[in-house]
Amino acid sequence: MSYKVLLKDVQEKIDKEVLMKNETGRRAGKLSWTSYPNLKDIYAFLADVASSGKGCSLSVVGQTAHKTDIKMIKLSNGNPSNPAILIDGGMHAREWTSVVSVLYFIDAIARNYSKQPPFITNNDWYIIPVLNPDGYIFSMTKDRLWRKNRRYFSGPCDGVDINRNFGYSWCQKGGSNSICSANYCGVEPFSEAESKVIKDLVSARHFLAYISVRSYGKKILFPWAMTPTPTPDIREHIRVSNSVASAMYAVDKHTFKTGSINRAGRENGAGMAVDWLYSQGVVHSYMLETRGEGIGAYFLEPKQIEIAVKEVYAGLVEFARIM
Repeated sequence: MSYKVLLKDVQEKIDKEVLMKNETGRRAGKLSWTSYPNLKDIYAFLADVASSGKGCSLSVVGQTAHKTDIKMIKLSNGNPSNPAILIDGGMHAREWTSVVSVLYFIDAIARNYSKQPPFITNNDWYIIPVLNPDGYIFSMTKDRLWRKNRRYFSGPCDGVDINRNFGYSWCQKGGSNSICSANYCGVEPFSEAESKVIKDLVSARHFLAYISVRSYGKKILFPWAMTPTPTPDIREHIRVSNSVASAMYAVDKHTFKTGSINRAGRENGAGMAVDWLYSQGVVHSYMLETRGEGIGAYFLEPKQIEIAVKEVYAGLVEFARIM
């Protein structure tokens, strides 16, 4: 089957079965785990969780070039000595499964916060479900495979790849200085509101861990992206990623590969968030890639979404348990 045929067939399926159209659900601030919500529904859900969940607070941590709010939910028991964990989803616009996976984790933890084990509640969770809201909207409405943000340039192409805009090995191999490239690194490090949000959070407090939930790849990846040379913390990275992979495997017997981005990832990556955070002292810096293979993995069918988000949930819980 050709790419264009696949895109048409799966997009029609998404339009009919996946994109949420339930007005009652939107009003209630609830989401379905067999569908992909639009940004309005996501922000209604976050507001509902923040108003009803113990230890929850919702904030706007930045605005995009199009003045769209970037929202973050914080889960905390209020202990000032808690370690902090930073999670984001939707860094690349087309990665819808990453977004709904992060939302599922928020829902599972926040709505039953008092019943969570200490290794959950003794952390402060800073969670940004949609780091790239403009791109997410564009992917849902105009171009399903759009990757970058939606910064406007006075030329033939728009957008910057957020995950090539961080200040470690910026715009070297794996990035591009061509505006029309999907890997365009921007005019300078942290030129984009989305990457600057992460920078500002890291500047404001120390994080025990950073986990960027991505789709797809069935991998748990760690630094470095730019070199095959192991990090000084390679043994710890291997221990943690292997344990997380085992926890995710237990959900549905799906195997998740582990390794450095350079060795086990799909590509070299200059200016990646994981490398930059590790360079800032966040030892536990990882990309967690959801299930899926091939071009069709950006279009997980409804019946696969729920099991995918449960795998991510198991992985994130395991991260907290063993770190």
